[in-house]
Amino acid sequence: MFDAIGTFVEDGGRWQIDHLVGATSGTTAPSAEEAPDEFVKYCEELAGQLPATSDLRAWVDGAKQNDVALIRRAVDTNTLSAAEAAVLADALLGVLCALLGGSHRLSGKVDSRLIHDVRFEERYADTQLGAGCQELDWHVEDGCHGELRPTWLLILCLVGGPTVRTKVARLRDMPMSDEMTQSLLESEIELRLDESFQDSESTRFPVSILADGAAGREIIFDPAFTVESDEATTLVQAVRRIADVVHSEIVLEAGDLMILNNRTCIHGRSGFDPEGPDRFRYIKRALAN
Repeated sequence: MFDAIGTFVEDGGRWQIDHLVGATSGTTAPSAEEAPDEFVKYCEELAGQLPATSDLRAWVDGAKQNDVALIRRAVDTNTLSAAEAAVLADALLGVLCALLGGSHRLSGKVDSRLIHDVRFEERYADTQLGAGCQELDWHVEDGCHGELRPTWLLILCLVGGPTVRTKVARLRDMPMSDEMTQSLLESEIELRLDESFQDSESTRFPVSILADGAAGREIIFDPAFTVESDEATTLVQAVRRIADVVHSEIVLEAGDLMILNNRTCIHGRSGFDPEGPDRFRYIKRALAN
């Protein structure tokens, strides 16, 4: 189903990714965690070395047109050690952030790293965070921050979860009546911060679910962190019903890379048994402007 909206590049741009393997081998590559500014500069330089006609640049251009794109086995986890795969994954995410416009960071995050390592953690089991095991409801990243929210979400899977399904619904695929569209544009709801932010319980932000941005119509949707009201419930349920019908799903396997437009898509994830093999799922996540 996912190929209905995804741009597939099976092992696409391997020579470019292999080039990154050489560039990131050894100890010279700066760490995204320990030296974020140097890491960003390093990745911008790597991106600048790609030819204008490179497959990777073309894939990014396709993603910008399509809102969603996927590379299967972008990182070869079968031949690389876990440490080598993690370093390459960071570099690939950093290069893609540079090609998309730049890495995104928001102040006030509990964890402000450029690239997040997302694994199951027992303490987050029942939360709506990626480290939990509950079904992740439809959402956008950092929607409460309006125009300051990231434009792109990048997910690179290093250890797959055999039954975990990632869901994506594009705004362009959601049929809405003129009346519904107008209501979503004009009605204001409130979002609260999630647990990844400091002072998450004390701050609320007014937003409209639909808005006309500089690049076209955009969506802000996060039911789990929407402040309850009769109007908000009605609007959220209406959008959810549509997304549940038109969305696509994919099981990300080891080495797979997916990017999606955080302003024109909403996404979610199925839940999983914290005692089963899905508990070992490991993804790296980055945000870009």
